[in-house]
Amino acid sequence: MKLIQFSFKCSRQVPFYAQLCNDYLANEPYEITIGFVKNRYIIEAVGEQAQLEALADKIAHDFLLSIWLLETKVEEISHREGSVVPLVNTSHKQLPFCANIVEPFIR
Repeated sequence: MKLIQFSFKCSRQVPFYAQLCNDYLANEPYEITIGFVKNRYIIEAVGEQAQLEALADKIAHDFLLSIWLLETKVEEISHREGSVVPLVNTSHKQLPFCANIVEPFIR
């Protein structure tokens, strides 16, 4: 069993990333911990090689690129930084996106 940390360093908070971390904490069958430390979102998981590879593929698919994303890293660690407490988050569904801003001008 290995302890792996997926790390997403950002230039600012990204509510969508926080929501994804919370979703992984709530829904994954692995021993997951999450955190947000110094503008870095982390997901940590314990598992066998095949399990961790499947989780890495899922994370790569879910964590869409952000203009605020500076660096990503996956590494084996010896101790956890995260916890099982969900991240405090501004709902990303309440934030304006291009479609919300442009739509009034299209009509």
